[in-house]
Amino acid sequence: ANSAGMMEWLSLLIFVVSSTYLVGRVFVQIRRQQRSYEELPFPSQGWCLEGALSVPSAADPRLPLLERSVGALVGIAVGDALGAPRESLPVWRCNLRYGRRPALSRGIFRFMRRRGTVTDDTQQTWLVAQAIGADGFDVDAIRASLLDCYSWRFGPGRGTEKAILATKRGEPVANSSQGNGASMRVAPLAVRFRADPDGLREAVAASAAVTHPNKEAVFGAQLVAEITRCLLVDEPSPTEGGSEEWTRILTAPRLVKPTGWIYDTVECALAVYHRHETAWEEGLAELFKLGGDTDTVGAIYCSWVGAKHGASCFGEVVHQVQGTETLATSVFRLMD
Repeated sequence: ANSAGMMEWLSLLIFVVSSTYLVGRVFVQIRRQQRSYEELPFPSQGWCLEGALSVPSAADPRLPLLERSVGALVGIAVGDALGAPRESLPVWRCNLRYGRRPALSRGIFRFMRRRGTVTDDTQQTWLVAQAIGADGFDVDAIRASLLDCYSWRFGPGRGTEKAILATKRGEPVANSSQGNGASMRVAPLAVRFRADPDGLREAVAASAAVTHPNKEAVFGAQLVAEITRCLLVDEPSPTEGGSEEWTRILTAPRLVKPTGWIYDTVECALAVYHRHETAWEEGLAELFKLGGDTDTVGAIYCSWVGAKHGASCFGEVVHQVQGTETLATSVFRLMD
């Protein structure tokens, strides 16, 4: 009898502890979602992209570059929001759930989140933009922002999460990850250093070192940034890389399944861009056929489309995606 009573008490204790843990986890997720919305809000009522570009006069020669710079930044959010619900899920399941065409959705595992919600691709892009001031790029600011972002981020890659945790513990960041975490946040740096290729490479290397100091991850991030810069200012994109493999990717990219590996990310994004430079919805539809890391590759691809053709090419979708207003208005500071 005593043994049976102890088992009942033990079962009750396990139930209470488990329930408390689950309730705590749900609370953390809800609060993380709420803070994410606070930091990167959805477009305000009545906001329009044209309004964000109305500060300079129509005769201002900077206006076309402003519109393309906004496109480079909001393109990150558009590709991120459209690709996030499909990330790493089987293609057939995504086709059944969302259709074959890009469309905003709450997703399966983000059921508490609004349509058009972004993940860490956009969040980190905004953090980099915040770390750029009149004196250039403040690497200490982005490091501090990433530490704070850990409490409200959504969908960070393993490399970024491990780097943040190592930094919190005061340990050096591992040099092993060849992930794409540093490459997805370079668009603000491309805007700021659009006339300074050497400065851009240095700033991207500094940003990458915070989470992805591996030389291949750094070089891949520098390539993404340089391609963005070239599209912004109508210069030829690079055709040679630091190795034969990078040179092949730049000259003859293939449609490969996008993974978190920096080689696959750059190659897939380039291949989709070469096939669909102007029709971004067609490009995302082709990307979604491949599955894998659809949000990051979609974000980089749409950033390139926006850098070339301007934010207006995305149409009404920018008014439904989290963070687009914040990113658009930050461009004026980046171009000073």
